[in-house]
Amino acid sequence: MFDGFFSAIAVFMIYTVRVAEFFSHAMVNAIGNSVIDYFFIDWDKANLK
Repeated sequence: MFDGFFSAIAVFMIYTVRVAEFFSHAMVNAIGNSVIDYFFIDWDKANLK
């Protein structure tokens, strides 16, 4: 009983870490892309002036 309980907790923790890692990578990519877009748009506006 305890073995199954602990293995379930271990699997759940590993799954949670994987999901958190996936979401953190997605957030970093989204933020990085928006920052890049922001700077490139500003750069284009500066060139147009």
